[in-house]
Order: sequence, then C-alpha cells, then structure tokens
Amino acid sequence: MFKDDRGGDYSDARYGRVQIGVSAQILQRDNVIFEQGDSGVPCEHPLRVFAVAGSGQKHAICKQRKRPSHFLNVQLISDLVHPCCKFPKRSFQITLVPPQLFQGAREFHLNAEYVDPSYIRNKLSFDFFIKIGSYAPRAEHVLLYLNGECIGIYLKLEAVDDIFLADRGLPAGPIYYAVNANANFSLLRHKTTEAKAALEAGYQRKLGTEADDGYLRELIFRINATPQALFAHIIKKWLDIPQYLRWLAGAVCTQNLDGFVHSYALYRHAENKRFFIIPWDYDATWGRNVNGRVLAPENLRVQGFNTLTARLLDVPAFRTQYVRLLQDILDTTFTVEHLRPHILALHDALRPYVSMDPYKQDVLATFATEPAFICAFIEERNQFLRQSLKTFQHPRSG
Repeated sequence: MFKDDRGGDYSDARYGRVQIGVSAQILQRDNVIFEQGDSGVPCEHPLRVFAVAGSGQKHAICKQRKRPSHFLNVQLISDLVHPCCKFPKRSFQITLVPPQLFQGAREFHLNAEYVDPSYIRNKLSFDFFIKIGSYAPRAEHVLLYLNGECIGIYLKLEAVDDIFLADRGLPAGPIYYAVNANANFSLLRHKTTEAKAALEAGYQRKLGTEADDGYLRELIFRINATPQALFAHIIKKWLDIPQYLRWLAGAVCTQNLDGFVHSYALYRHAENKRFFIIPWDYDATWGRNVNGRVLAPENLRVQGFNTLTARLLDVPAFRTQYVRLLQDILDTTFTVEHLRPHILALHDALRPYVSMDPYKQDVLATFATEPAFICAFIEERNQFLRQSLKTFQHPRSG
C-alpha cells in the first residue's frame, strides 16, 4: 500500500483496512445502518453518502446513498491506531473479496484529507493532471458515516490497479507503488551516501510477478549507470519520455515536494515495454506542505529533482521538450482564469457539509478563504515558473 509522507501507510498507521464481500452473505435487518430517511442522514445529498456500521469493528455494512441503494457486507481486517499516528481523522482502504466488484472497482481509498483545510487539493491536483494529458486516479468527495455517526468529508480515490489500466485502454502490466523516499531513482538511500540494499528499495509491487522486478531493477541501473553520451538513446527504450515530462510539469506546477521520491506509481506497458509514472497523494500541494503550513510559491524549482529528472533534463532535446510543454501549460491550463471555476465548484459543493466534520471544526474559517488562497498561489507560482524558465531553457555549457 502507499506509504504517506506523515509516517502512516494504508496497512497500519493512520489507515484502517477494510475488506468487502457481497457473496454468500445474508444481510439482517438489524445490521442495516439506515434506510430511506433513517438515522438523520439526508435522503437527497449533493455528495454521495457512504455509511459503514459494525459490531466490534469486525463486520459491517457499507451503503452508498444513490438510487438504487447498494448494501455490502464489510469485514474490517484491521482498524488499529498506531502510537505514532498524529492525526485523529483516519483514512481507509476498501478491498472487495474477489471476484466481487463495487461500481466496477475491486479496491478504492477513502482519504481523510485531514491536513488540507480546503479538502480539495488532492482532487484538484488529479483533475489538473488529467487535464494536461497525464494519467491520474479519478476522485470524488463523499460524506462518511461510521456506526451511524458522521465522521466527515472524505475523498473516494480510485486505486491504481489492473482495472485502472483497463479503464484507460492500457494493456495489463506490472505496477509498483513508491512507498517511501528510497524510490528516488538513485543507487543511494534518500539524503544519504549509503547504497540501497536493493535497487528496488522504496517500491512495493502491486501487480505483476517476481520476474517483473528484474525490469524495475534494470530501469534503476540504466538511469544511474548509462554514460551521458548514450543516455538519450537508452532511456527512450525504458521510459515513456513525453508522459514523464507531463507528470514532471504537473508535479512542478502543483508544488508537490514529496512527489519526486515517493507518492507515485510506476507501470510497465506490456506492449512497448516502457515505464509510465502515475501521481498519488497530492494533498500537500497548491501552497501548503504536508502539515498544512503555507509554502512560498518559489519553494520547488522549475526542474524539480530526483536522479531520473536531473539526467533527463541534462539532455538538450528533452530539456527543450519540457520547456515548451511547461510554457504551454502556464499559458493555458495553470492559470487562475482556467482553474478558478473548478476550484469554486469544488468548494461550493463541500461548503454545506464542512461543519458536519467533527475532526476539523478548527478550520471552518480557513476553509472559507481557501479558494482565494489557492488562486493567489496559482498566480504567484505561475509568475515564478515563467521567470525561472527564462534562465533554465538554455542547456548549460561546459
């Protein structure tokens, strides 16, 4: 599972892990958390309503409020609060028992968005990536009830798995989650001079076989060991360069400081054999860091960082390609004019329900000002990146 930048992962620390089975189960009337008009849950809701109930946190019912109603038998595999967990509002991973699907998904995530006072940074980021032509998970906000009690607004996030690939017309292939900062495309551990114990350190295989791990190791080796004179020729065989540069532009615009060394997935295309990169966990963006604190708009340089990015941008042709791509995005997509309507629409949809979140009562005033804050960030970040491109676009000499 994806490890987040705050010390948790979907299997233990700040995340409950939920498994759903819909076969061979008879749902009893007293297990149902609510029906039409029950439990004070509005029947008509602009947000989808997810409800989970259970006895001893072992069995539960998950209902989605959208006609026709769906009831799913839920088993909570683990629901532990890690002693190092500092966030009271926890996220959940939902996994269905094969071969069952829920609305076409075998797995999805309910992200608490606890540190983001706007609730919208993750979704805004993924929608932005999709807009600029990059692959990214689909996301929607939901209102979550646990044992009849509203526990707030969550982001229902699509899993990056074989269904994700099929929905986008991509052939099946191995998928790796970058679960910690050692997924930095380097031979060395993050921020040390110590060699990694294994080239694939920092990654967790989500889909594929042990044989596929060899291709990931080979990618890391080629990135680090290929002479510069041969690098452009070799790396094009291993990496989808245009797709990576679009991801790079998205990460740079949204100012995701952690996205360069984790919080992404790698997918190897089964036909052209090239790796693709897919963003994940983008709540620490749009002017705020992993603790929700304000970041200056110049905090993250135009060329980003990590070993792979540095080597790619040292190739004049790739550098020029990136500059032109980023210039176009700054002109057309990463602008206040383009993004403000979407920001306001997301904010307006959530506004009536923020006060229902028991874990975030202290951010109500901040929530109200977040659209203006994000728009100001976009304006200032856009200007900073434009200025940076003037000195960056020409390859360094000597």
